[in-house]
Amino acid sequence: PSSSSPSRRDRVPLVSRLRPRGATFAVLQRAPSRRRSRARARPRARSTRAMSETPTSGAGGEMDAPAAAAPAAPAPPPGAPEPKYKRIDMPTQDDMIMQDFMNNCAVKTVLATVMGGFLGAAMGVFFGAFDPMTPTEGEKQTIVQQLKKAGRSTLSKSYSYAKGFAAFGALYSGSECVFEQTRAKHDIYNSAYAGCFTGGVMARSSGPQGMAMGCATMGALSVCMDKFMELH
Repeated sequence: PSSSSPSRRDRVPLVSRLRPRGATFAVLQRAPSRRRSRARARPRARSTRAMSETPTSGAGGEMDAPAAAAPAAPAPPPGAPEPKYKRIDMPTQDDMIMQDFMNNCAVKTVLATVMGGFLGAAMGVFFGAFDPMTPTEGEKQTIVQQLKKAGRSTLSKSYSYAKGFAAFGALYSGSECVFEQTRAKHDIYNSAYAGCFTGGVMARSSGPQGMAMGCATMGALSVCMDKFMELH
C-alpha cells in the first residue's frame, strides 16, 4: 500500500487498541440481542403501569382511599322519631356503694324528713307574712310591739308547717321504700300504697271515715304526681 493511505492498525479506534482481543470477543458474546432486550423491557413497562394504577401509601403508611368511595348511608327524614335506646355506662364500685347507700330506707326517711321540714318552714314564713297585724280591742301597741307579735305568729306557724311536712315526708318516703323492697318491684303501685298509708295516718284524729278519705285522696294524688313527673 501507498504511504498516503492509513494502515489497518490506524483504522481501528483507540479504545480497541487498548482492549485485548479476548476481552473484545467476550464483550461481543455477552451483549444481548435487540429482540431479547425488547422482550425483557415489555414486562417491566407492564409492571410499572400496574404500580402506577395501584393505590399508593400515604405518609402514615396507610393505603390511600380509592377514587370511587362507597356511598354514604341515607340520612333519616326530618320527621322521623329519634331512637329510644341510649348508651349504658357500667357503674364503678364507688357508684354502686353510693347507690346502695341512697337506696337504704333509713337514709331515705331521714332525707325526706329534713327536706320536708325545710319546705314547711319556708311555707310557714311565707304564709305568716300575709297575716294582718290587728291589735286587740282597747289595747294600743307601738309598731315595734306589733312587729314582735307578727314575728312570733310567723314563727309558730312556720314551726307547725315544718312539723307537718317533716312527718308527711318521713311517712311517705319510708313507707314507699318498704313497699318497694317488700314487693321487689319499682312501679306506680308503690306510690299509691305509700300515699294511702300516709293519708290514713295523717288523718287518724278524724276517725275511720276521715282516715278512709285521707287514704283515697293521698293515694290518688300520689298516682297523679307520678304520672305527671314520669317517675315510673
